[in-house]
Amino acid sequence: MAHTSPPPGRRAARWFVWLGLIHFIPVIWFLLVAGGLAPTVLLLAFGLASLFHSDPQSWPMALLTLGPGLIYAALLWGAAWLLTWLLWKIPRPLLRSLSLLLFSGGLLLLASQPVYVSGGHSASYQHNLLQLVESFGKQLPPWLLPTYICAFSGLLLGLLILQHRPGLLPDWSLPRRRKWQIGLALAILVFLGLVYTHRVLLFVRPLAELGLPSAQYHLAMSLSEHPSAALGSTVSRPGWLQRAAAQGHPEAALELSRTARTREERLRWLRQAAKGENGEAQFRLFELLAKAKASPAERTEAADWLRKAAASGDPRARFQLGRFALDGRNPYQVAKDLPLARQLLEQAAAADSGAAMQELAWRYRQAANGFPLDLARAAELYQQLAEGYQDGRYGLKKNLQQAAETRRRAGELAELQQRLETGDPAALRQFGLEQLQAADAPAENRQQGLELLRRAAKMEDAESQYQLGFILLNGRHGIAADLPAGRRWWEQAAAQNHVKAMEYLAKAYQSGQFGYPVDLYRANQLTQKLISAYRDGEYGVDPDAKKLRRWQDEEKYFQRISKLAGGYLSPQELRSQAEAGDLQAQYQLAKQQLLAGHQPTRQEGLGWLEKAAEGGWPEAQYRMVTYYQTRDDIIRNNPQRGVRLLNSAADAGHLPALSTLALAHEKGRYNLPIDRQKARDLYQRLLNIYATGTYLGEVDERFINFQRGRLQMLDKLLQSRNEQKSAS
Repeated sequence: MAHTSPPPGRRAARWFVWLGLIHFIPVIWFLLVAGGLAPTVLLLAFGLASLFHSDPQSWPMALLTLGPGLIYAALLWGAAWLLTWLLWKIPRPLLRSLSLLLFSGGLLLLASQPVYVSGGHSASYQHNLLQLVESFGKQLPPWLLPTYICAFSGLLLGLLILQHRPGLLPDWSLPRRRKWQIGLALAILVFLGLVYTHRVLLFVRPLAELGLPSAQYHLAMSLSEHPSAALGSTVSRPGWLQRAAAQGHPEAALELSRTARTREERLRWLRQAAKGENGEAQFRLFELLAKAKASPAERTEAADWLRKAAASGDPRARFQLGRFALDGRNPYQVAKDLPLARQLLEQAAAADSGAAMQELAWRYRQAANGFPLDLARAAELYQQLAEGYQDGRYGLKKNLQQAAETRRRAGELAELQQRLETGDPAALRQFGLEQLQAADAPAENRQQGLELLRRAAKMEDAESQYQLGFILLNGRHGIAADLPAGRRWWEQAAAQNHVKAMEYLAKAYQSGQFGYPVDLYRANQLTQKLISAYRDGEYGVDPDAKKLRRWQDEEKYFQRISKLAGGYLSPQELRSQAEAGDLQAQYQLAKQQLLAGHQPTRQEGLGWLEKAAEGGWPEAQYRMVTYYQTRDDIIRNNPQRGVRLLNSAADAGHLPALSTLALAHEKGRYNLPIDRQKARDLYQRLLNIYATGTYLGEVDERFINFQRGRLQMLDKLLQSRNEQKSAS
């Protein structure tokens, strides 16, 4: 009798009903034992999962679930066949579709009730279907259940449409031969999956029992994950490791060292593993031997194992040996070798060592310890480190904040590299200074940095001009001093109102430092601009009260000098007027040259001071005495001249000269006899001149208070003496 297939609509309805029954109808779990009630599909899924699990308890569980599940699936298929046969007695397709909808609604209503039981016997717990699935599927990924429900709902909807409109798709029945082929293919796949799942029990364990050391090691490592491999065996995991290690298997010896209880036992296993060219064991042996209290022999052995571990390719060993070779300061006789250090660190970074990446990124960024300044490589390494911190890779702990910071640094370096390529002066300056300031940078790096800084300075970058001038004037970063070139760059920076350059120039024009001529006129001009900068926030700086007071004090100093010398003039004008006999110009020129700090200039200034003093300029006369008193001691060598100069200045109303002369008469200095009455008169005259407010010299209240004190003391002394004379 020829086989006739049911109509396509009935096949779709049958699948619809069968899928509903196996998903919602509760059946007895464990078949003959009332262990619980669950849908057939749950028993099938649980049984299949147990087949592909290596736990020894999985096989019994597979038999107790998969067997009943298959029986129930067959029984429910028969029930579905019967129901759809009855359903097709209804002549109208619309009514059949409504019946299927009512059928599915009833199943959903059943699924919402606590009719599913787990626990079995007297310890049963009642759940609805969703609660039951959740209790069985706690180890499943959170996305799996929603995905399965959506796919299942879509399949039911498609079957419902197909049973109502079977003509939407062509005949989708398969020949019996094709069905057998598909079934055989599925059976082969399941078989291969089972063989792979239980490969340790089926293949590795027999080879281990035959004495193959690699199989013994693999079996030992698998026992923690595949306990079923130990079924019927009396050998434990450490036992298999010891058997493999006894045959010289280095990984087995290394694994045994991890669980060793004593240092001696750990050393024994590590030495055995290290002799087998195991890089990790060699490095761990180095760590164990290289303790703070290690003997010289242990340190020598530790260094030997460290070198062997690096040669074996262990990234930690290469990183550590590279660190030692950076400076040569270590107790393991590793000499300083920068090319070797760089090679080892690069090899460690290529082997995913996060520590090596950090070391290299910093050194390429800073050009430290002889490393070239390589922004592109540093940016690449920082990007890798950011990924490591993001995902917890390369031996780095997961740290999202550090990942964001490292990624930002990588972006900055990439941006700096791009700016360098476009010739941005700020980038040229930054890059050049970094090459100059890098510790132990080679000479070619420093020259390259200087050239980059010079390029930026030629592009009218004021900060570059200032930095270049500072380096050339002071001879910094291994660059020879070049005073003329340095002065030119500072002058160009000051012409662009660079505040730092103006500060240094104001001092240099006062002191004559760096070969600048002493020019108080120019120094005062710069001081006025600095006051404006720190008072009003001009020239790109913020207002700064502290710096403002400092330069205002400098301005007061210039004002005092100006009053004493009769105004500011340039050095050229001063010299011209001094040579013409102008006493004020002679004194001011002398004052500037005496400030210079260079011996030839000071000697010339002293000559002009002599001329101004001999010409009768009071301030010059007083300065002659005080200047010589601290150097050539004019009072000691020619006291008469010193007293004459002081008297001349005092006669002109010079207050410091009056004070010095009064103290000399009071104490009997400069070969003068003690004359307290004369001293008292000089103090009184000094205070009278100060009270008029006409003196423009450099005195303050502290100076005046001292004179008042001396006057009061002398008045009391003289009064007491007069009273004694009257009494006698």
